[in-house]
Formats: sequence, C-alpha cells, structure tokens
Amino acid sequence: NIIVLCRALEQLTMATPSASVKTGAGLEELNGVLTNRSYLGSESSATEEDFAVLASLPPCIDKTQYPQVHQWSRHLRALKARFPFREWPSGTKYTGAGSGVSTPQTASVASKSTAPAKASPAKAEAVKDEGKKKDAPKPAASPAGAARDEDDDAAAKIALIVGKVTKVWDHPDSDKLFCEEIDCGEATVRQIGSGLRHFYKAEEFLGRMVLVVANLKPKKLAGFESNGMVLCASNMAHTDVKFVEVPAGAKPGDRVVFGDMAMDDPAPPNNCEKKKLFAKAQPHFVSKGGVARYKDKPFTLPAGVCTAPVEDGYALS
Repeated sequence: NIIVLCRALEQLTMATPSASVKTGAGLEELNGVLTNRSYLGSESSATEEDFAVLASLPPCIDKTQYPQVHQWSRHLRALKARFPFREWPSGTKYTGAGSGVSTPQTASVASKSTAPAKASPAKAEAVKDEGKKKDAPKPAASPAGAARDEDDDAAAKIALIVGKVTKVWDHPDSDKLFCEEIDCGEATVRQIGSGLRHFYKAEEFLGRMVLVVANLKPKKLAGFESNGMVLCASNMAHTDVKFVEVPAGAKPGDRVVFGDMAMDDPAPPNNCEKKKLFAKAQPHFVSKGGVARYKDKPFTLPAGVCTAPVEDGYALS
C-alpha cells in the first residue's frame, strides 16, 4: 500500500549521505568530522561537495548541540552570498563513516555499539545547563576547533580580495603615488592609490593580479580618493617592498581565508575603521617560508596559497 511504499522510499533516502545528515546521527557524525577540518571536500577551500551536503541539512541547526556544523554552514552561506557565480572545485565525496574524510572515533556512528547509552533529552539538557553555570565563558572557535582571540575575531572580518590592475598612472601631485583602477569582481572597478613608484614601474603594475584590502574606509591620498589598499611585503626600514603574489588561477573577487580559521562576513568599512579591525589584525600579517601568513596560518584562496618573495619576518601592509 501507499504507506509501505512511502516507508520504503524513506529508508532508501536515509541510506544516502545527503539524507543521513538530516538525522541526529548524521548530524552528530558530521559535527565530529568538522571538529578536525574546515571543509568536507578539501583541506583548504570550499567545494561543490560542501555545498551539496549543506543543501541536504535541516533548515535549522541546533548550534549548542552541533556547533561545528552550525559554524561551517554559516560560513558556506556567507561564501555563497559573496560569490554567487563562483565555480567551486568538485572536492572529495562525503559518504559519512565510509568516506575518505576522517571522522573522530568518538563521533563516529560506527562506534555507537561500544558507546555508553545516551541520557534522555531532559537529563541531557539539565547536565548541559549545569555545565554552563560551572564553566567560564569560552571564546568563539573555528571549525577546526581552535579558539579565536580578539585579534582573530578582527582578522576574520577583514576582506582581502583578489583584484586585477586594469589602469595605472602617476599621481600628478606626488612622486611616490600611483593611481590605479582595479577590478575586484564587483559591479564597478575600484580606484586605489599606492605609494609604490619608488619600487615598481607602471608597466610592472599594469595587468598584475594583486591582493586588495577591500573593506577599509576610503581615504584621500594627496587629493586622490583611495578605496582600498594593495597589500605588499616590506622590511622594517621600508627600503624593500614586494607585491604579495596570488596563485595561478586566482580570480578577481576571490577572498582570502586564513588557513583553517573560520571567517566572518566582511565588516562594513565604517565598522572596520571604528573598531580598528585592520589595526588589530595587520601586525600578525607576516611572511614565513615565502608564504604570506596571518600568524601561522597561510593566506589561502580557492586556487592555492599566496606567497611573498621576501625574507622571513617582512610585514604585510
């Protein structure tokens, strides 16, 4: 009859990974996977597989019960809103316990047979509430489980965006400044001023893919309104300055993430200025091993990591 057929179809659906994440067991397993990594289909970037699993989630996720799933889904939705037309890499297939994505044993559904019986929902809530009273407040955590400090919270709101320089000219009233038009994948190009004339020729700048700090409050440089900043590496004396290099395949509009750290929506320029977000994050922008980093976390794009062709310790600004 119809009821039996519906139940059979439901069981078939539950056997697939996309349906399993709609169950408590599937969400518990997914939460365990995301304790050790930021994405499902790749170690370093969002993939089509991440968005496929995201589309299979229930509409509301209990952020207390499944905190890693909640943060991961929030991060992916922010990426989708920021880059609605991006073509994401396919990524490794997520198939739950049998997939190539490692799952902590404590969170694995396969280990349920040896796990202690779960407390009733009412008792679990009572224990949870008691724990909240005893424990001190904890800082926000990334999907990889690492706690974020105040500077991390600031860095997570900085928009480092790939841009392509489409026009360059000398500032008429300053021998230090270039004026540029840069395509950052937005509706209009940005006009940005950069104090790089002592280090590069205009023809070395034109056509280059660069990193732009895109949510700074616009400022006038010798009368020219600059809407952002091109990120470079420099020594302490500022006598040696090099562009931060983006990987081959990077596209205008791509946003940098810092290794496995969870990123937030970019702060509006006024908030970035008012809360001194860039001022808090920038001292941790450094070069190490030829790689641009926030603390020890590499500047990462969908196409790979950003590099800095300089000695260790150069500041990025």
